[in-house]
Parts: sequence; C-alpha cells; structure tokens
Amino acid sequence: MHLGDLILITPFLQVLRRHAGGSDITLVVDEKVADVVRYNPNIDHLITIDKKGRDNSVRALWHIGCRLRR
Repeated sequence: MHLGDLILITPFLQVLRRHAGGSDITLVVDEKVADVVRYNPNIDHLITIDKKGRDNSVRALWHIGCRLRR
C-alpha cells in the first residue's frame, strides 16, 4: 500500500469503525509508510511488511496470512 492509498482509505476506516465497532480492524502496510497510520484510532492492529525485501516471496505472504487469521 502506498502513501496515497493510506490517505484515501482514512475516511473509509472511520466509516468502517462506526458500522463495525465491535470488530477488530487490521491493516497491512509497507513498513515505509506505517507511521502515517500507526496511531490511527480506527485501526486495532497494524502489520508492517517489507515488500521489496524479506516479505517479497510466496512464503512470506503465507506467513502474513497466518498472522491475519490470529
């Protein structure tokens, strides 16, 4: 997810929180832009990835998927 994408989804996260208040909202973002949303009150969990480095493989995507299921 790029910086512009994060900025554009911010209003959506507010609406999602309002309509699904009891749900946990997890966002997966590139570690380079994580600080933009790190303290967003509408996000319960933030998973950062390194798309150009260690998380650039099918195995890494599998592990990220496993983290999301928890």
